[in-house]
Amino acid sequence: MEKRKRVVGLSVGLWISCGFIAAAHATYVLPLSRTVIWTGNVGVVGDIPSRTTACKTLSPSGGDDTSLIQGAITNCPPGQVVMLNAGTFKISSPITVKSNITLRGAGMGSTIIQGVSGMSGRYLVGMGAGSLGASVNISGGLSKGSTHITTSSAHGWKAGDVILIDQLNDPNANPPVSNIGNNGTCGWCGRSSGSRSSGQSVKVTGVPTSTTATLEIPLYWNYKPALTPQGTRLLGLTTMAGIENLTVDNTFSGGSAQNSSGTILLSGTSNCWVLNTEVIGSYQSSLLLNRGVYRNTIRGCRFHKGIPVTAGDGSASYAQSRAYGINSSLYSSGNLIENNRFYHLSAGLMTSGPFSGNVISYNHISDLYLSAPSFNAYAISFHGGHAFMNLIEGNYIDSRVASDHVWGTKSHITLFRNKIAVAPDRTGGAWDIDVQFRSTYFNALGNILGRGIEGVYSLANSDSRSPAIYRFGYNGDGDGTSAGNDPDVLNTVLRRQNWDSVHNSTVLNDNLDSTLNSTDAVLPASLYLTGKPSWWGSIPWPPIGPDVSPMYPAAPAIGEGTPFVSMGGGQAPGTSPTGDSGTSHLTWQNQAIATQTGQFTATFDLIPEGTGIDAVTVLSNGGAQSFADGAAILRFNKSGAIDARNGDAYAAAAVLTYVAGKTYHARMVADLSKHLYSVYVTPEGGGEILLASDFAFRTEQSTVSQLNNVGIYASAGSHLIRNISVVSNYAITANAGPGGSISPAGVTVATAGTSQAFQVIPSTTHTISDVKVDGVSIGPVSQYVFENLSGDHAITAAFAIKTYAITASAGPGGSISPSGSVSVSSGGSQIFTLTPSSSYKVANAIVDGASVGAVSSYGFSNVTGSHIIKAAFEPAGSGLVWQNQPMATQTGQFTATFDLIANGTGIDALTVLSNGAAQNYADGAAIVRFNKTGTIDARNGDTYAATLRVPYVAGRPYHVRMLVDVTRHTYTVYVTPDGGSRILLASNFLFRTEQSAISQLNNMGIYAGLGSHQLRDFAIVSNYTLAASAGAGGSISPAGSITVASGASRSFMISAKRGYVISDVRMDGVSVGKISSYTISNIGANHTIRATFARK
Repeated sequence: MEKRKRVVGLSVGLWISCGFIAAAHATYVLPLSRTVIWTGNVGVVGDIPSRTTACKTLSPSGGDDTSLIQGAITNCPPGQVVMLNAGTFKISSPITVKSNITLRGAGMGSTIIQGVSGMSGRYLVGMGAGSLGASVNISGGLSKGSTHITTSSAHGWKAGDVILIDQLNDPNANPPVSNIGNNGTCGWCGRSSGSRSSGQSVKVTGVPTSTTATLEIPLYWNYKPALTPQGTRLLGLTTMAGIENLTVDNTFSGGSAQNSSGTILLSGTSNCWVLNTEVIGSYQSSLLLNRGVYRNTIRGCRFHKGIPVTAGDGSASYAQSRAYGINSSLYSSGNLIENNRFYHLSAGLMTSGPFSGNVISYNHISDLYLSAPSFNAYAISFHGGHAFMNLIEGNYIDSRVASDHVWGTKSHITLFRNKIAVAPDRTGGAWDIDVQFRSTYFNALGNILGRGIEGVYSLANSDSRSPAIYRFGYNGDGDGTSAGNDPDVLNTVLRRQNWDSVHNSTVLNDNLDSTLNSTDAVLPASLYLTGKPSWWGSIPWPPIGPDVSPMYPAAPAIGEGTPFVSMGGGQAPGTSPTGDSGTSHLTWQNQAIATQTGQFTATFDLIPEGTGIDAVTVLSNGGAQSFADGAAILRFNKSGAIDARNGDAYAAAAVLTYVAGKTYHARMVADLSKHLYSVYVTPEGGGEILLASDFAFRTEQSTVSQLNNVGIYASAGSHLIRNISVVSNYAITANAGPGGSISPAGVTVATAGTSQAFQVIPSTTHTISDVKVDGVSIGPVSQYVFENLSGDHAITAAFAIKTYAITASAGPGGSISPSGSVSVSSGGSQIFTLTPSSSYKVANAIVDGASVGAVSSYGFSNVTGSHIIKAAFEPAGSGLVWQNQPMATQTGQFTATFDLIANGTGIDALTVLSNGAAQNYADGAAIVRFNKTGTIDARNGDTYAATLRVPYVAGRPYHVRMLVDVTRHTYTVYVTPDGGSRILLASNFLFRTEQSAISQLNNMGIYAGLGSHQLRDFAIVSNYTLAASAGAGGSISPAGSITVASGASRSFMISAKRGYVISDVRMDGVSVGKISSYTISNIGANHTIRATFARK
């Protein structure tokens, strides 16, 4: 038996009972052993994201839309939305939403994904394809509340993985855990054929080592080493995917392939959601959670309508025995099922396997049915082993909440602030809370229980099936005897502060274990919320409990939202759900709606109760009392067809006959400002038909300024109206300037609370310059989505012609005009002129890396991209006139490199370095010559010579490298013939005699007394001298005077002789320490380096 640990918080409140105000009490806190921390640990982390960028917007094709939708999802970038416009999308195989994508419609009943008869696959729309990987034993961190576990071997997990943690069943433990119930052994209630029924899904947030892991949520349970706890990675995980604002219709596609699946399937998902979505038609489950689903949110949805008893594929349907709303199988944890509507099903929520740490809250469950029509169906049932540590809070339930004994044990379920009452017209199974055999440690507090038909408070030890508030320990629905009942069910239950209709008052404590009693009489508002949720409606918070007045809110009409807020997770602005209005006959029946003064859409279902009737449905200003009061009128006429009023006569855009007893869904789109309306009708089992397009209001109502009523009347026969809903429409005006378009363009009418996406499309020659929404710039965006519409809007797109940059540059010896970055409009032209300097010519024009030759101009036309143009020049060639090219002034050592090409043999052509422009031979200091004898030589003082004469060939390039020392008036020349090896032509030759005292060189000149030659690719690099020396007792290498080029590096090695050590190394006279090596980097000056040594 568990012992209660009482925790008293600091919050203080007042307990009000029977009109008297009692003394202040502390807020009641459940014993820690009976609960887990649900706050912050359920549903999508940070709540459902609001995504605004639509990657694709689709409309129904009229045919099979499967590939259309799936292709858009497959190609959609992460974080974006596939938008489905209003209409019916028919599919023949399942649609799967991938990670980080939202599939969003225009609203429930507006966008419909409808499976066709005979479709393949196990579901219609789904997320995930989870499977289980290898398992590893867990050896440490097994206590409840632990967030750090240790495995007995390397687990292979990584941060972000979702794992299943479970252990073997122990039917003799306290509480017992077993997959065996009154229907036999449950092979699907956990891994290993159901032998691991207790467990949870959890996300790994860190992997400190290969055998440890950090968890996002604390463990719910004390796992025992003797029961071999294991961790199993979930494979194929889908994350951050969502389904929003649409209807999924399984009416025609339900079949045996969906056995053990759902109309919507979540399998192996984490942080995914289903929001504001309607599911029609459940073969077995409207929505199935399976394979380790973790921290998903199901909110604002509507689940209803089991499929016909004979399914679309001819198989026997589960419609009256297993038409579940939400079903869960195999380790669902941390999920939030919140503010949904369940009706016309055989069960609201059913857990068919391990189910732990979840919250089921603020749902409305009523009007359920079974094959035995007088028996109370399960609104919520814990059905398969082993569900534990779940919270059921704030639900409005008109049927039975149960933990049955069909497939094993359950424990630690908390029922908090629920309104639970059996169905008003059913006496079988009339037990508000039915906790059966081997379901232990249940908590019930702050609930409002009973309808008044329960004559018994609690059944536990009685031979009875009488209606009762509580029923404990019985071995199934049909068990009416106390023999063999499980006493631990009642012994371990915690009940406090529940109001019931038998006592007609609140029972503070009702526990067999007196240690569970408490005088702390203030109930918290919620066990998982810190305040009223953002989607909440206008009713008080908290909405249910013996400490609020009234003790529970009123319930809306069937199918029209929950008692807490209208359908859609928060009533969309401009909506007016009104529920069923009734049956027409010879008296007008009227239903008020929210006053409409602009554009709006009214939807409802109509059922003619005969043929040849005369029955109208009208929109009017005030309650209609005559035909003339109707502005927009839809009629079942005596001829057996449906038509509508157009001004002063009835007409129809299409012939649509009606059949008695069939349902016709009508959508009327009205515009008060224009006094026009259109009507769309969807026959049962068919597609939507345009019946009236821009029909005029009835003549008598041609000036009406508002409509606020739906009325029905039949002068012959009768018809039914159901599911009335009115949603305001808003106009979005979209315009685009020259240079592009916007889609859709013009005026788009959309319903309140829905979304509308726009695509901004520039022409091939333009870019988007700006987009304005309602006159405010939002920048040059290509897409924009109006979310949750609540008014008219305008969107305008402006475009600018594209411009491209052409980058123009010129090498030495000339210019290009224009130069730099030149902007050219798309489709435009631009001409560039290449101008050589004096004594130069154009060598080449290079456009986008390709040569276009030695042209004097180049033009770009029909520009559609950026370009680069470079101009190269070369000396015009030597001749009888000196050609000079200035260079940077050199006063020390430097290297000059260039290529020379003789234009013939037996020429006399010189290349010189000089101070100032050379005008005669004597101006050259260092001279290289193509001589008349067919060789290359150089000037040495007063004569030409060569260390090794180099023959030359006309037209062949010769690479020359001149090492010049201005201070010493000497130079050395190396020549490398094209394709050959370097040859030393001149070694330390003297400057020409006339230039023997020159102090600087700043010009390169060429001249030919006979023939001609060319000079190309001239460049100079300064040289510097490094003086390296060593004192006695060692050496430095290299030593002496070393010439290096500017920017180069040189390393020196310092070595001491035997008996000596390095005493110091000085660089330019400054000590750099007793080092054995030193590198001078990026040399830009002369340097000295000296090493000294000392005896050991």
